[in-house]
Amino acid sequence: MIKIRFFGTGGGFDYKYGNSAAWIEYKGLKILLDCGYTVYPLLCQTGLINEFDYVLVTHLHEDHSGSLSMALAHQTYVRRPARKAKVLYPTLSFKEELLSFFSFTLNDPSRLIDFIPLSEIEGLGFVDTYGLHVSTMQTFAYYFQTEQEILVYSGDLADPKPLFKHIETLDTEGKKVRVFHDVCFKEGGVHTYYKDLFPYKNQYEIWAYHLDPKHEADDNPFPLVVNHPELLVSF
Repeated sequence: MIKIRFFGTGGGFDYKYGNSAAWIEYKGLKILLDCGYTVYPLLCQTGLINEFDYVLVTHLHEDHSGSLSMALAHQTYVRRPARKAKVLYPTLSFKEELLSFFSFTLNDPSRLIDFIPLSEIEGLGFVDTYGLHVSTMQTFAYYFQTEQEILVYSGDLADPKPLFKHIETLDTEGKKVRVFHDVCFKEGGVHTYYKDLFPYKNQYEIWAYHLDPKHEADDNPFPLVVNHPELLVSF
């Protein structure tokens, strides 16, 4: 089974709930998916700072990358034995974006990071969601496949249709499909309005994250990750 746990489930300004970074265990690998500004201290408190094999990044907003450079630098400067961190990249253009980002935050990223094409991890795929969260911003959704199941992580996007259109192209026959999707309860934002997920609720198991649960709509049919301790990293 693909295991996912969240370090936090809040949106960018919902610091009380933490950033929605995830820890994914997949085919024997431990993958840190995003590392927002609340995450590095939690990685250290749990000891998971020393255990991840790879890092994935959905996009470079602070609530997804705000403590990422610290977590990567930790691998060289604090961890013993020291090692270079391994960052997976979905496209060459995003690799260049990451290099540019880390050139400011880490000075010489080539000393600290090995960049690995995402295609080297069997069954791990991505959906390019450029401009679907914030205009002109590069974002990605990711999915993890085994013979028994598919796990999808939306990243941030306002329009879910391209993501679900891609899911429909996957081999889902006889597989459990879990979708962890950013959700908002007010129309017109940069995250998916919960009612825009209604067309898919009978076909897939959809979980809502990246939100303040106090704003939950009365008719929301999607379980909130924040209410399920089994999906949260224990501190």
